[in-house]
Amino acid sequence: RLFSAFTAPLEGCALRRAAMRPRRLARHSRCSAAVAGAAVVLIGQAFRALRARTLDGAFLATTSREAALLGRRGAVAAAMAGLGLQVAGPAPASARPADPVTPEDLDRLRNAYKDLEYLMANWNKVTRDCKSSVPNQVKVLQSGEASPDECIANPDIVRKYMGDRSIYDNLHNSEQLWINIDASDLIPKKDEDRFQDAIEEFERHRRTASEWAYTSTWGENNPGGGRDKVENYLLRSKSESTKALEQLGIIVNILKLV
Repeated sequence: RLFSAFTAPLEGCALRRAAMRPRRLARHSRCSAAVAGAAVVLIGQAFRALRARTLDGAFLATTSREAALLGRRGAVAAAMAGLGLQVAGPAPASARPADPVTPEDLDRLRNAYKDLEYLMANWNKVTRDCKSSVPNQVKVLQSGEASPDECIANPDIVRKYMGDRSIYDNLHNSEQLWINIDASDLIPKKDEDRFQDAIEEFERHRRTASEWAYTSTWGENNPGGGRDKVENYLLRSKSESTKALEQLGIIVNILKLV
């Protein structure tokens, strides 16, 4: 969790810096400062966390997920290297170069915006399954967040709208799409900073909305969980989805897709 919380936004920032054209790289100073500051905090806290998990000198990777997250240090190293700093460890893989932006890419982005608009306008309809609900059934209310109806919450559908369910989702691999667009001439010079701010904020809210949706999916199965937890986490996902839509609206407006 420690690596994920710090490096998820930093990876996207570092990759965009690596693929950015020189005239835009100089304007990306705020991203550079964020990478440097967070990287310093991350490294210090990471080593403290690793020492806490050391037993008789042997590091125990308690889960495969934690082991995989250790590879994220490469992204931090890449970001710090771009700032003229040195970090001990293996050299990170190079960022994928920008690809030409195709009409299909822009259609996908336009459709993603329309999909998110539909999701937010029809949240309860999209995120709830009423096929197995029982009319007039009285249920004991749990403490916490109550559901708006007797339908079963289907939080995982939110992840599809955020591009995390399938390679065919409109927002799948959106980070690479931003790299491609940034390397093109689609962004007016006056909107370059606004575009960078929007894509960073969008990715943050998109990712968080998807994570809360995933957490909500397992809300009844976790210890101390229940239907109220499912509803509470789903509402948090809704809040983040609203913010993601707002930022995506700025992006498609800059690109004149709406």
